[in-house]
Amino acid sequence: MKSRFHSDLEDLTEDVNEMGQMVCMMLNRSVAAFADGDREMAEWVLERKGEVSRLDSLIEDEALRLLVLHQPMARDMRRLATILKIITYMERIGRYGKNIASAALDLIDSDQHTPMPKIATMGSLAGGMVKDAVDAFESGDIRPMMDFASRDDELDRMRYDYLRTALEEMKASACNVDIYSSYLMVARYLERCGDNACKMAEKTHYMVTGRRIEIR
Repeated sequence: MKSRFHSDLEDLTEDVNEMGQMVCMMLNRSVAAFADGDREMAEWVLERKGEVSRLDSLIEDEALRLLVLHQPMARDMRRLATILKIITYMERIGRYGKNIASAALDLIDSDQHTPMPKIATMGSLAGGMVKDAVDAFESGDIRPMMDFASRDDELDRMRYDYLRTALEEMKASACNVDIYSSYLMVARYLERCGDNACKMAEKTHYMVTGRRIEIR
């Protein structure tokens, strides 16, 4: 028969999975809003920012309650420790999604928006890393995260490529400054999302195997 502790831990894990899926959607939709100038999608993201904060607080409170009441050992302890860490990374990713959506609305409102397919490409890479990290926590299958170091390197390369492009465009025309300043800011947010996905992967690897790794 399942103990009350393990039943509560399963419920808590489901809340983490819900939060993870939410931030994945926020990131993907905010990137689409920025790349395509989609006001409706940007507004959808901004409407979800309170839900991420609510889940973050709820999960933290419940995880601490389980730790204090049950003082779990071994694998259960690693799961709770992982939960307390990865919700911090998820909350940051949700915040980056919100910031990207806000940047999209600023450009739309200024009538300066132009399609930005390169941001969509970078967003797809960062979003894929976040999704794989969330799925790995849910399933316990760490294999999809084994190439995170190379994917993170690619995100870094893309960001610096975009930096060079943006600087050239801003030099060519002063009217491009606002557009490409936003472009660079969003590229930085996406790079940071990849970094947070790597931290999630490190914690999930520890949860599953009991061994610590560092993704560089």
